[in-house]
Amino acid sequence: SIPNSSNYTYIALVHHHPKIIENPDWYKRDWIERVLGKAGFEKTMRMIDADEFLNWNKARKIDLILHGHKHIPTVHEHDGITIVAAGSATGKVAHVDKGKTYLSYNVIKFDLATRRPVSCTILAEEILGGGTKDVLLHNF
Repeated sequence: SIPNSSNYTYIALVHHHPKIIENPDWYKRDWIERVLGKAGFEKTMRMIDADEFLNWNKARKIDLILHGHKHIPTVHEHDGITIVAAGSATGKVAHVDKGKTYLSYNVIKFDLATRRPVSCTILAEEILGGGTKDVLLHNF
């Protein structure tokens, strides 16, 4: 019912993960994870109704999902949908190395002519003020 709906690029924004994300090597487990052991904590939890959510997006031709929650930046695909985990723009994430962080952000490039995303680059900085490095480049 939206006039000229084909002229829009639809992006879903959610808090929780629609897919499980592996914990990276730099991620410091919190106290409960250390007490209970690594088993069951090597991956993040996904939202309870993730399959329904992903199907809902596919049915509406929404092929880009942005989410946050655990501050672990990554990009992955699911059935033609690109899912971008934001990471931590503040660097408030536990790092295994004392004095380090994992401040990160995503740069998503769009082709204005086609109204489609072209690529997503994740940039991260482990020492505040030390400069960012390209961690991952994902082409759509």
